[in-house]
Amino acid sequence: MKSHSYKTQAPVAQLITDQQLQARWQRCDVTLWRLRKAGLLPFIQIGRHPRYNLADILDLEASGVPASSRIRPGTC
Repeated sequence: MKSHSYKTQAPVAQLITDQQLQARWQRCDVTLWRLRKAGLLPFIQIGRHPRYNLADILDLEASGVPASSRIRPGTC
């Protein structure tokens, strides 16, 4: 009898960390927190740490990175 091996794995999203996104956009952690809270920055919560799908980030960059000044003027 033949054994069948199926490799049906869904594509894994490439996730980046908060620090990687801060460096990429040159924004501070407070700004990213405000964007997440306002619903402008999609993220995945893994434990206590937010992670960002790189495909979502590339889409945001193509349409324009949300500015922190639109959320609340002040720091960062």
